[in-house]
Amino acid sequence: MVVEDDILITDEIFLLKPRQLDPKKIGYQNTTGFASPANTHFKRAIDLNDICVINKDATYFFKMTTEAMKGLEIRKGDRLIVDSEHEVVDDAIIISWVQGGYRVRQVKFCDHYLILYPANPEYTAIHVYEGDQFHFFGVVTYVIKGVLP
Repeated sequence: MVVEDDILITDEIFLLKPRQLDPKKIGYQNTTGFASPANTHFKRAIDLNDICVINKDATYFFKMTTEAMKGLEIRKGDRLIVDSEHEVVDDAIIISWVQGGYRVRQVKFCDHYLILYPANPEYTAIHVYEGDQFHFFGVVTYVIKGVLP
């Protein structure tokens, strides 16, 4: 079976708006009992923006709404962190506007065209030629997965 409609839902695209850390909440605060000896080694709370965001002005979150990339363990419901200014290279996972919607695919550069290929045999590769309606949106830099049943 080949899946025809694998367009990402545009309501699931978010501009990254990093929140400001409350200085009072940085670090560990002991609430009861004895202080932990590890408290002296605790620097500050972890911030995923520091780890996952390369260029905050060009970073977006997408929610994966298809199974087109399940062969790379990118599944429906995963959050994709996308940098719209990152360099595109062969085999990069990209978001692009093609055939009427946003799609997630790996890209392969050929002489006079590109191939956007899925990581799921139920989805079709897309060949993009000069003059086709195609807009590169960004490169997927990180995937955030939930693991709860």
